[in-house]
Amino acid sequence: DADALEARATLIYWRWLLGLAPDPRAGERLLDSAEADFRASVAASPAQASALTSLSHLLVNRGQVAEAQLTATEAYEKDPYLKAANTTIWRLFGTSLDLEDDVNAPRWCEEGQRRFPDDYRFAECQLKLFALKNYPPDIPKAWKLLDRYVELSPPEARDFRRLRGEMLVAIALVRAGSRDS
Repeated sequence: DADALEARATLIYWRWLLGLAPDPRAGERLLDSAEADFRASVAASPAQASALTSLSHLLVNRGQVAEAQLTATEAYEKDPYLKAANTTIWRLFGTSLDLEDDVNAPRWCEEGQRRFPDDYRFAECQLKLFALKNYPPDIPKAWKLLDRYVELSPPEARDFRRLRGEMLVAIALVRAGSRDS
């Protein structure tokens, strides 16, 4: 049963995410087991987009960024209106950025911003785009994006997000050749 396999994979994967494995070898076995169950879930029901989304997260944690991107793309193609579509789009953006893909990173950031305009992550992704070599730094825009990022963040996280966002603006400043803001 695809749903049962996905549920078991999710529980096992959360054990790993929460650091509940007694040692590194046990942790690796948890990841192996969760990955096998996610893949079995998709094999049993190829439209199991939620299992693909979770599998893509697991693959990112294993350092298999390119495969994680392909898996997230497959999840999005199978169900672009999945309950966690914002997470899938965020993962597509993140893996594209990690792969220095200056075509798809802006594409997924824009898609996330279009579909989820009040999700702080898609204000953050606009700031992160300044790290791409072929993405032109726009300093006035970067400062405005920082304000939007902080505004959309949960109140308890705003101080942290402001500091994080200022580091992202610093990337734009460096890329623009500015020695001082």
